[in-house]
Amino acid sequence: MNLRRDWIPALISISFSLGVLRSPLSWIAAGGFVVGAVVLSAFWSRWSLAQERPRMAAILAWSVLSAPLWVAGGLVDAEASRWVLWLAALGIDLVGPLAAYWLPGAGSTPMSQWQIEGAHFGERFQLFVIIALGESIVLAGATASDTGLSVEVVTALLLAFLSSTALWWLYFGQVAGAVLERIRGATAEERGQIGRDIYTYLHLPIVAGIVLVAVGDELVIAHPTDGSIWGAVPGPMPGRIVRIDPKTCVSEVYEPPFNNPAVNVNGYTPRGIDVDNNGVIWTALAGSGHLASFDRRKCHIMSGPEATNGQHCPEGWTLYRAPGPSFKGATDAIAVDMHYYNFVDRYNTLGLGPNVPLANGTNSDSLLALLPDGRFVRLRVPYPLGFYSRGMDGRIDDPNGGWKGRGLYADYGPNAVWHTEGGKGTRSSVVKFQLRPDPLAK
Repeated sequence: MNLRRDWIPALISISFSLGVLRSPLSWIAAGGFVVGAVVLSAFWSRWSLAQERPRMAAILAWSVLSAPLWVAGGLVDAEASRWVLWLAALGIDLVGPLAAYWLPGAGSTPMSQWQIEGAHFGERFQLFVIIALGESIVLAGATASDTGLSVEVVTALLLAFLSSTALWWLYFGQVAGAVLERIRGATAEERGQIGRDIYTYLHLPIVAGIVLVAVGDELVIAHPTDGSIWGAVPGPMPGRIVRIDPKTCVSEVYEPPFNNPAVNVNGYTPRGIDVDNNGVIWTALAGSGHLASFDRRKCHIMSGPEATNGQHCPEGWTLYRAPGPSFKGATDAIAVDMHYYNFVDRYNTLGLGPNVPLANGTNSDSLLALLPDGRFVRLRVPYPLGFYSRGMDGRIDDPNGGWKGRGLYADYGPNAVWHTEGGKGTRSSVVKFQLRPDPLAK
């Protein structure tokens, strides 16, 4: 019996929680699944034992039935349409075993005809559970390594390991053995039903539960505390960002690296502040011309006398020098541009991806978007002259409308609006930015 192919939809559903659904490369995941499912079913329908071939051919027919939906879901741009298509395909794949792979003219396959060897069949599914538990431990360790081993993180890591151990004991100590004994004493008809109901279907929530626990562990490790309030203070030199815990009113002050022997870059004058979905703080350094990130979890010193001068956590800062010239003859790289404010596009309203930070290029008539690879994209407004933007925000008007249903908005921000192109009587404006996912997107 080969009901293991019905685990492939389960793995696809798990990948939703890992972000494949929102990935622009989702068509690769869908296409890979279709090729694997169809090729595997075709192989078994041709090369399995003669008495097994009709059943394998029925599985192949159901695979071909759902394949167009998987592929179409990977190709559409609208996320809502992708959900509909993939859930429909998933439904077909999950209904197949329940319908005993019924086909017009051929009928369904009685459960008694599915030959199951209990120990071997159970072992295959136990390996799936071991893989899921192992990946959950790897995810917890990798997240802790990236976050930094503070007391809170180590505690959360130990609890994550204990939860994975408890799930392992619950499955292998309680469930696996009982099911194996049940299948050994069952009739041929009952063995087919056990293979379908317990292994094919009931293992779906088991593995989904392991994945959800792993996601929860990752969130706890990456964000062991929450609810803090952050603000930016541009002066006195070099400025600072401030963290306040509203539960205790305890404040922490972090200055950008400035005349700090631990690093070879100077940053100063933070004006705006925002946070991404990973809890990383972003600020525009208006004076030095950087878009800077600050990750408090990387700090080695959190308290004590050394944490009172503001320069105690240079390792938490990453400074990205924005494009543009510096003042001629300056002893330091003092930027000509001025970044009045900044914004993190957490929900991909612009179209460059989620969590993309942007700064106002206030003196360069532009917005500056920082891509994950460190490159900047300049969104320049050449006319009317005098864009001089001081703020921006994103908005999603239609979640199902693709790139047309969302946009980024920025203002014409001069104090004296009549200095913009057009002269006296000219009024301020708001500019809407939208990016097509490709030049031919409609």
